[in-house]
Amino acid sequence: MGISAVELTATVLRTLALPDVVTLRPRLVPELPLFGSQTHEGGEVLLSGQVDAIAFDEAGAIDAVVDWKSDVAPDAPSIGHYRQQIADYRKQTNAKRALLVFMTTGQVVDVT
Repeated sequence: MGISAVELTATVLRTLALPDVVTLRPRLVPELPLFGSQTHEGGEVLLSGQVDAIAFDEAGAIDAVVDWKSDVAPDAPSIGHYRQQIADYRKQTNAKRALLVFMTTGQVVDVT
């Protein structure tokens, strides 16, 4: 059957109309690599990822990190995993906000 272009378009348009996304959209930059490290239990933990979108403030600092999620019915363990991931991205970038945006459900989780 494949991907429905009509459904995909409707999902993207609904996502772009979410209030949190509308506010950030003019400042969003897509797909930025992220590398960092942190100390955990006496050892160094390396972080490598791809931030779906970053919003910069007027001074050029990172204001928000955004992770787009396409889960149709996200369960609690998945949301917990995603929360930790975006929290790590927020910590590494010193962003003020971190948002998980579930495009199918329209749910926005602020992990700030």
